[in-house]
Amino acid sequence: MDLIQLKTFLEAANCGSFTGASEKLCTSQPAVSRQIVALEKELGLSLFSRHSRGVRLTEAGRCLFQYVEKSLTLLEKAEKALAELRDLESGMIIVGASTTIGNYLLPGWLASFSKFYPKIDVSLQVENSNKVILNVLEGKLDIGLIAGPINSPELCQEYLLDDEVILLVGPEHPWLNEKPIFPESLKQEVLILREPGSATRQAIESHLDKKKIRPAKTIILGNTEAIKKAVIAGMGVTFISKNTVSIELEHGLLYEIKNHKLSFKRPLFAVYPKGVRLSPASLAFLSTIKKLVKSTQ
Repeated sequence: MDLIQLKTFLEAANCGSFTGASEKLCTSQPAVSRQIVALEKELGLSLFSRHSRGVRLTEAGRCLFQYVEKSLTLLEKAEKALAELRDLESGMIIVGASTTIGNYLLPGWLASFSKFYPKIDVSLQVENSNKVILNVLEGKLDIGLIAGPINSPELCQEYLLDDEVILLVGPEHPWLNEKPIFPESLKQEVLILREPGSATRQAIESHLDKKKIRPAKTIILGNTEAIKKAVIAGMGVTFISKNTVSIELEHGLLYEIKNHKLSFKRPLFAVYPKGVRLSPASLAFLSTIKKLVKSTQ
């Protein structure tokens, strides 16, 4: 059966006349008649009963109508889906990421994504997690990448991976000569933390509260690099994502205090508004990240 014939049949059935169908299809009434006659000849059945006021579906016509209507609807959906795939040849995604993800994990992910989709531009905003969540809710970002989980009925959350948070000291810290190190030792230490709104800080404070540990003093610094330099200089100790200190650990600038009661893990998530259909480019971005994470686990 010819697609044009089926579309003509559907329009004639909906209009109840060949003249009405011709107007809808921007063609002539004789052209509509020819398409219908050709279809009836192919099927060997009469699809319409003709009368002075128009046409009505026969039993065979009613039977065909329900299948043609469903089939053409599916074809329209297929055409739309394929058009969206073609759109991956161009486009832009606005991504917000918390500091740990944005500065240390996302650059590698973006490099791989750009190899797969070189014509899609990605605009990246790196903020603390609270700011990323707010921007997603306000529609300023297509996707947010944060440490979680979060309690928001307005957002969808997709798990990505676990991030290990470890306790670090500088190369001159006395703990390096002490074994073992107990959690209570933190009560005599200066703890260097990120600013309020940081998911890393929230996770650390929650972790210490559960253990009923309050450090002797805290110092607040605005970014991870400043914290690392302060710890290297001997100003105090810190908890930090292991993903952010591979170079410092390798070169002996920072040292991990290995104690399963002190280190902990937190999940990282992609978030986006509920009820909002992600663009094909955003879906491709998420899919690429998930594949990259899976390949390294």
